Amino acid sequence: MNNSIILSFILPCYNVSKYIEICLNSIFIQNFDEDEYEVICVNDCSTDNTEEIIKKLQNDHKNLVLVNQPQNKQQGAARNEGLRTAKGKFVWFIDADDYIQPDVLKDICSLAETNQLDILHFNAQRVDDEGNFQPYYASFPFDTDVITGIEYYEIDLPYWRRLIETWCRIYNREFLLRNNLFFPEGIYFEDAVYTVRSVMLSKRFKYLNKIVYNYRMNQDSSTMTKDISVNGKKMADLIRFHIDCISEMENHELNQGKKKEITGFYLNLFLRNRKNVFYLTNRERSIFYNRAKNIKFQKLDKFISPSKYLLYKNTSFIKLLLNLISPPFLVFRKLKRKLIA
Repeated sequence: MNNSIILSFILPCYNVSKYIEICLNSIFIQNFDEDEYEVICVNDCSTDNTEEIIKKLQNDHKNLVLVNQPQNKQQGAARNEGLRTAKGKFVWFIDADDYIQPDVLKDICSLAETNQLDILHFNAQRVDDEGNFQPYYASFPFDTDVITGIEYYEIDLPYWRRLIETWCRIYNREFLLRNNLFFPEGIYFEDAVYTVRSVMLSKRFKYLNKIVYNYRMNQDSSTMTKDISVNGKKMADLIRFHIDCISEMENHELNQGKKKEITGFYLNLFLRNRKNVFYLTNRERSIFYNRAKNIKFQKLDKFISPSKYLLYKNTSFIKLLLNLISPPFLVFRKLKRKLIA
């Protein structure tokens, strides 16, 4: 392998033996010389045969790099380790249970290089295990010129059309390192604030209205879809990401109208999700409160009354109230699900 690596793929891998070969093969079957890119698989202490599958593929692909984490640290730490290992001019963080479209590397790398981009953002589609495709819920219907990340957020389209997932863009590696853009570690939803911060800081940004990525629905390991409403740790991290995104808005010179729209978007999510604390079991609520101790709720004081988040102040009165209220709520929630099903 020579020293002119254009792109580094970074794949956090944890118990993805069902999908990893499909993902890697989609990367290797491209219109791009393998000397010009590398694939870094960061094995996050998988307990299945993920590592063996990667090692087998290494026999045929010299640009496939395996990094074994000494302990499970979740996706954020795995991506950071991959970024420290990467040699490419650009990096692409991919989930190991997804895959990319054929023959896309040459075009997107050429576009990123020619325009000297900090970030190239592109489109995606959903796919289920039977191979059925659906449009992704959020996308722009047009290409942009080379603009700043601020200008991207100020485009007159609803905020929800801007994807927060890291896999729908490639990043200039020096841009990430220069701005110390590493992922938060040991938490869920680590890519949300990362995306907002990195896009806001980018001076050369482009959106490409082309489907490049296939996001697998009903993923076995999906942190976004599994048991959030009954998992105290995930719920605390979900609340944290809403608040941190609101706080991040204050650090950038976005026009006030768009800043208000985005802040309102995350406030609405926060107020909706906070109610799920009522549904937690005593054990999960205890986990939630312990994890929520480090969340800086006071960041919300500028936008809403503290009474809106007093629920998270773990006073004995609130604990007593929740212990009385949540069991009936939990029963009703299960009954409602059964009736709807």
